[in-house]
Amino acid sequence: MTTVLEIDTTKSLYKSSEILIDGTTFRIKTITLGVLEEIQRLQADAQAGSAAAIRKMIESVLEGPTEILLKLTVEQVASVIEAAVGKAVAPKGKEKNGRRPGLKK
Repeated sequence: MTTVLEIDTTKSLYKSSEILIDGTTFRIKTITLGVLEEIQRLQADAQAGSAAAIRKMIESVLEGPTEILLKLTVEQVASVIEAAVGKAVAPKGKEKNGRRPGLKK
């Protein structure tokens, strides 16, 4: 039988990305479908003002010391989540998928 697609969920095609907050580096976690669904579930609670939902959202996308995250404003949290999820869902530059068929360099 011929394999037409092989996916290895243990490694990423992309370099790890980071976000810098007050001089502290946070690694953006791999955004899987499950993580994205969890973020979407938490958004309604976060918009209603749930601090626990906001904390879970940011902890689901960033890896690093969580104490510094307590200093972020709600707007900054939204920017961090947007940047992390946007990076995974719509990569740009070299991380973007290759040329479309039929396009010439």
